[in-house]
Amino acid sequence: MRALVISGGGSKGAFAGGIAEYLINDLNIDYGIFVGSSTGSLLIPHLATNKIDKIRKVYTNVSQKDIYSTCPFSIKRNKEGEIKARINHFNTLKMFLKGKKTFGEHKNLRNTIARTISRDDFEELKRSRKKVITVVSNITRSTVEYKYAKDCSYNDFLDWMW
Repeated sequence: MRALVISGGGSKGAFAGGIAEYLINDLNIDYGIFVGSSTGSLLIPHLATNKIDKIRKVYTNVSQKDIYSTCPFSIKRNKEGEIKARINHFNTLKMFLKGKKTFGEHKNLRNTIARTISRDDFEELKRSRKKVITVVSNITRSTVEYKYAKDCSYNDFLDWMW
């Protein structure tokens, strides 16, 4: 049985999705196990159910607003069309004053995940013979945990990916 393992790294997910599409569609490689962490965990449910077009749609249409409820970046396009990004010091200060430990808050990502992976998609995933595993870091215990889709409820599965 072959396994497809996709790591995290934000924008690397779009690249990994393209490579996975090539391996699955063009080379006809059949994977029985799908493992992902971070952005990789967002890809694997779609890959396991062969919904690769959905990956392309999501990864080419996602914006900062789909991820951050408090965005730590200020991203603007200048007259020449170049994208300029910088730290949004106001939002960073706001997070600090709230006692948060991060520069931004990504609550919107949870909603985006729910829009992308429906309850029906999840049930289809559970019925399939594919093993889909999300890798998470348990900061409290300083351990790595493996969450199998077949062992989770829909909301827990979305939370593990979030």
